[in-house]
Amino acid sequence: MKTITLKRLKELGACADELLKFEQLFGAEVAVTEEAFVKHYQDFNFNWAANNLLSAHALVDYERVIAHALADYERVRDAALAEYDRVSDPVWDECMRVIDPASAEYERVRDAAWAEYRRVRAITFCRLFNGGE
Repeated sequence: MKTITLKRLKELGACADELLKFEQLFGAEVAVTEEAFVKHYQDFNFNWAANNLLSAHALVDYERVIAHALADYERVRDAALAEYDRVSDPVWDECMRVIDPASAEYERVRDAAWAEYRRVRAITFCRLFNGGE
């Protein structure tokens, strides 16, 4: 069974954060097993590892397999998003039907209050500047 060592990652220029993470997860080395790497699939930068540790032929195979996996993910994600849109669009339409008039009323009241504040501020400044109270 082949291993990956912390020393080898350092030699290849892995960043300090990834080196620390590797050391915390595996120590000085780890046997490359599906069990170990599936367990830590969220913790390990497999693209960097593939580009730096695989042979050119293996890298081509890796990229082919992950391209298919990414296409599968995108197909599932797109279907889920389409279903979300199908269900949520009517709800958003109803929500906006209620929110739009409320928002317009809020802005009308807010703008009137802001104008009154600015008017009082101007009057107060003028009176105090001219020595009045």
